[in-house]
Amino acid sequence: MTAWYSLNHLKTWKKPALSFLFLSNMLLALYTGLVHQRGTLDVMTNIQELCYNNPNVSSASVFIMMPCHSTPYYSHVHYPLPMRFLQCPPDLSGKSDYLTEADIFYLNPLKWLYREFHNDSTLPTHLIIFSVLEEMCKKFHKRTSQQAHKKAANSSQVNGLLNPQKDKKQV
Repeated sequence: MTAWYSLNHLKTWKKPALSFLFLSNMLLALYTGLVHQRGTLDVMTNIQELCYNNPNVSSASVFIMMPCHSTPYYSHVHYPLPMRFLQCPPDLSGKSDYLTEADIFYLNPLKWLYREFHNDSTLPTHLIIFSVLEEMCKKFHKRTSQQAHKKAANSSQVNGLLNPQKDKKQV
C-alpha cells in the first residue's frame, strides 16, 4: 500500500515539478545566452559602427588582445578593417614548453606590449582588452602618449595618440 501511495502522490506533483524544472532551466539558459559575458559580441558591434560612421576609417586598425577566437572577428564586422588577435596555433613541434602568443602575452602583458609596440608607428588605433587588463593598458598608453608628446614638440604629426586641438596649443 505504501508503494501505491508514493506512486499516486508522485503523479500529483509530476506536472508542477516538471514545470518548475523547465522554467528554471529556461531562465538560466536565457540569462547565460543573452546577458552573461556578452562583451565579446557587443564590442564587435561597436567596431562595426566605427567602420560605418567614421569617414576616416581607412586609417583605423584594431588589435584584439584576447585569446584567439574570443570574438567573432570579421563575421560581425563585414568591413575590410585591418584587425589582429593574439595567435594561438596548435603545437605541431611536440615541445613540452610550447607557448602561444596569447600565453606569452598573459604571462606579462606590459612587457609584451612594450616589446611588440616598441615603435609607435606600429600601434593600432584601437585596442580591445578584457577589463582586468585596463589598468595595465593605461600605464602603457600613458607611456606611448608621452613619447608621442615629445615627438609633437619636434614635428606636426602625433600619430593619432593625442587630441589634435590640444597639440596645436602646446607646440
